[in-house]
Amino acid sequence: MPTLVDLSSAPDPRDQLHRIVQQLTGGANVGLPTETSYIATRLARGTADLDRLVAAGGETSEPLTLVMASREAVLDYVAPVTGPAERLLRRCWPGPVEMALDVDPESGLLGRLDPDIREAVIRDGVARFWVPAHPRLREILRLLPAPLVARTCGGQSLAGTGQELIDRFDDALETVLDDGPARFGQPATLVRISGDQWTVQQEGVVGETTLTRLASQLFVFVCTGNTCRSPMAEAMFRKLLCESLDCEEEELAERGYIVASAGISARPGMPAAPEAVQLLARDHVDLSGHASQPLTEQLLLQADRIWTMTAGHRMAILGSYPHLSDRVQLLSGAGKDISDPIGGGMNEYTSCRNEILECIRQVMSTMAVPPKEADES
Repeated sequence: MPTLVDLSSAPDPRDQLHRIVQQLTGGANVGLPTETSYIATRLARGTADLDRLVAAGGETSEPLTLVMASREAVLDYVAPVTGPAERLLRRCWPGPVEMALDVDPESGLLGRLDPDIREAVIRDGVARFWVPAHPRLREILRLLPAPLVARTCGGQSLAGTGQELIDRFDDALETVLDDGPARFGQPATLVRISGDQWTVQQEGVVGETTLTRLASQLFVFVCTGNTCRSPMAEAMFRKLLCESLDCEEEELAERGYIVASAGISARPGMPAAPEAVQLLARDHVDLSGHASQPLTEQLLLQADRIWTMTAGHRMAILGSYPHLSDRVQLLSGAGKDISDPIGGGMNEYTSCRNEILECIRQVMSTMAVPPKEADES
């Protein structure tokens, strides 16, 4: 019978986590909590008692899942992923989504795994990967010298507590780390990815509608306060994009596009400048419901393209995130700053609007679907 280790009663949970790491490093099969359920795991190194994990729960036909510490770690094991599928990897992890990805058993870090481990995780050139969000599990993964392989207990065999995992797997495990009931109590969604295509193979916590949004291209326009320039750019870009795609705004996400704006020094929840609202109303664009938002790290990292109003905005972003240089561009292709019209009159706002519109047209001319013409005023 496995030992059930209750983290809630431990004087210092870190001590228990380190003991679990020692057990896994020593080749033990251990039950661990995730945000969706409890899973049966072992280190992806050595083969002692691997057969017990493979046969656990009577699911010998199902491959084990490689449980990794980060998305970057997964990329060392898989074939290249592009487009919408790459965005899913970037935005779903860490989180309750497993990905079934194309692999070459003999290449990359996968080729260094023991042959029995590879046999347990690969089916027809496809392996399952997961970067879970559970904080205790993430801490354990960071301390391990290799990923875990796991029986993830999907579908009807879900184990929502440590005791339920023991009831299912019993002598296949030496220890189960109990951190209370699983947050979701539902299986992780299983998504099959090949190249730039994706399909849901097993429904779970994250629905297909949400996945469609996560797979969309995210375009972000940036200025200082997110009340003048970037809201106008966001709204005009969205309008022209809808015209080009011949769709309504609410259909953009279904068509694979999400458009947003933010400010380097924005206060959250501020309305758009009255002049901007009035000016864009002439273009049949409603800015009255705009609420400013600061440019957060999460928004930066999730965005596919970021256009700034000035070179100073771009430099401010790249000063902290230099690896985003290929995503962060000045909106003006001519390298010209778009001046802030705040405090000026309607003439200044009109000039700013026209300048932004021309820059957006140039940007969209490079996209697969070119925009229709819009009249300047």
